[in-house]
Amino acid sequence: MFGTGHFKLVNLLILLVGLCNINNVHAQETKDESVAFIDKFMEAVVAHKSSKTIRFCSKTYKKEQLRDFLKNNKRQFLDELFGGIDTKGQWQQIRFDQINHLELVEIKESGFAYFEVQFKISTDKTEVFSTLGLTKEIKRRKVKYGIEGARG
Repeated sequence: MFGTGHFKLVNLLILLVGLCNINNVHAQETKDESVAFIDKFMEAVVAHKSSKTIRFCSKTYKKEQLRDFLKNNKRQFLDELFGGIDTKGQWQQIRFDQINHLELVEIKESGFAYFEVQFKISTDKTEVFSTLGLTKEIKRRKVKYGIEGARG
């Protein structure tokens, strides 16, 4: 009734379903890990812990922006990291030390090992929506995340 071709097709379908399930589990693990990382980042920001907040940024971003471009001006680095569109559609730059609340709005995969993370940032005067990058790097089976902002 069924030939070998049929059994090969069934086995192929089972394999594909299994691979899809593995991929979904991996995607969920990645999302859980990234959310945990972002939660710790947000805690450091709201507590205005500048050194700790900077440690959450990717090494590449810190080298390019903080060390090379801003000549280690940490205050400017942190102040320029946070900015976004307010409720009136206007761009607002937010000073690091004025952030009262940071809320995770969305994480979108934007490429291999890169995510766009949207935050709602609140100060005493305004609320803005800001998007930062999140990189994922794997070295020696260890996952390392890093926050990135605008460049230049």
